[in-house]
Amino acid sequence: MKYIVLFSLFAFHFFACSSGEGWQQGGENDYIYEYKLLPSRYQTPAPSSPIDWGDELRMEYKIFHRDSLLERSDTNGGLVLIVPARQFRNAWESAMMRARLGDSLLVRLRMRHVAASMQRFAHIGLEDTIEAHFTIVAHTPRARLQNLADSALAKTWGFRSVEAMKSEQALVLAQSDTMGDFMQKWADNYMLAGGKLAHIQADSAFPNWAYQILPPDLGGSRYAQAGDTVCVYYALMLEQGGEMLDNGLARGERLCFALYEAGHILPAFHHAAARLPISGRGIFFVPPALGYGAEGSPPAVPPASNLLIYMQLADVRKRN
Repeated sequence: MKYIVLFSLFAFHFFACSSGEGWQQGGENDYIYEYKLLPSRYQTPAPSSPIDWGDELRMEYKIFHRDSLLERSDTNGGLVLIVPARQFRNAWESAMMRARLGDSLLVRLRMRHVAASMQRFAHIGLEDTIEAHFTIVAHTPRARLQNLADSALAKTWGFRSVEAMKSEQALVLAQSDTMGDFMQKWADNYMLAGGKLAHIQADSAFPNWAYQILPPDLGGSRYAQAGDTVCVYYALMLEQGGEMLDNGLARGERLCFALYEAGHILPAFHHAAARLPISGRGIFFVPPALGYGAEGSPPAVPPASNLLIYMQLADVRKRN
């Protein structure tokens, strides 16, 4: 009974909302905390929208334990937090949703409610009280973050604009659902015909390497040269069994690499890109020597596996 009374008194002290002190209770389950919102630094209401899922916050902070300062932002580089997209990882993230740009927020909670993100303070008891003082100095909404990410990606991939990138991605994504069936059907026909299908091309330098330039054939257009940066969309499949190993089309991602210079790219990717005109597309039958070799890449790729590559050459940037 003695311990029950003591625990009840502690719980009341920790969770009670004292109107005199201005503390309020928030959260639930593993995100229980007390918080106090201090006046904004701004003369007028904070010029920002409410904090929402996926937003980015930059904060100054101080963290205390039993009135001793544990850490502060000016000695640890500040804090940048992406509010989780779907669920909170700790009580502090939950508390942040109650503030806006310029606000200062006091948060008081038990160590166990933030322990996963405070492993550097493992010496503090899980039932000990931690108090933090956060000031939100920058707030970037999720939509703005996405726009910045899209702009950076469009620049990396060589697009004129984000709109041009998204338009191309939409066309590529429309192909992705049927790409596996298309590649498997092509492989079956190729094997049944003993590699003698119409429009199949070979190269004496690479035994068993064969490919087909798919319509529309853009012959006569510009081709990439060694050292150029090529950007491609691709799908990679095992010839035996038809298992799709990687479908970059489904992600709408360009793969960009320096032709015949990027050592981490399968040799077949270089040879395939070199044989496509800009905006051209083709399907390539790849022997082990140009793929994962005699050893394969277990468990996904068995030893001495033939591969199929579908590739579309989206862009070529000439070597400077």
